[in-house]
Amino acid sequence: MGWDFQEKPQDVRRWFFDRFSWDSDTETYRCLQISLKLNACYAAVEKVQRSDSKREVFCAVSLIKYIPGERDRFNFGTKDMADSWGPTVAECPKHILDLLTDTDNECAIEWRARCRENLRKRMPKAGVRVRFENPIQFTDGSEVREFTVVRVGKRRKVLRDEYGLHYRISRSMWRDREWAIVG
Repeated sequence: MGWDFQEKPQDVRRWFFDRFSWDSDTETYRCLQISLKLNACYAAVEKVQRSDSKREVFCAVSLIKYIPGERDRFNFGTKDMADSWGPTVAECPKHILDLLTDTDNECAIEWRARCRENLRKRMPKAGVRVRFENPIQFTDGSEVREFTVVRVGKRRKVLRDEYGLHYRISRSMWRDREWAIVG
């Protein structure tokens, strides 16, 4: 499936709720909850069969592309898929994953496991001490293995070593390296 572009809705959250809720002759779809990220929307969608009231909750994933300043006003793109398609993005939050019903679809099972693994490997809260299995080498030549997670400013988290120096590492580095909480 390709991308669909349109003018960016005034209320993107409401627009996704409406997009993932509809009725057909045989089924009813209702969006239970959504989570908007920078590049994707994750939605827990309830599907109910009209014939036997069989209920299933799956995750609808919509990639998002926003192009500000686009002159023809087609500045908001989406690419929809279901968890059963095994999306490449796997940053679904826990509160959405917890609403999903069990499935026997291998792609959905694998995708949900990747999302849970990514949640497990997220940067811990401020004040937590972490130890990486292998030291991290920084551009200044230093190698550090143990850090304390600290908050700098309103949202940014950084790592502080035993000497009080601050370091930033990317989210992917958290996911790609083995680490453990030590205190």
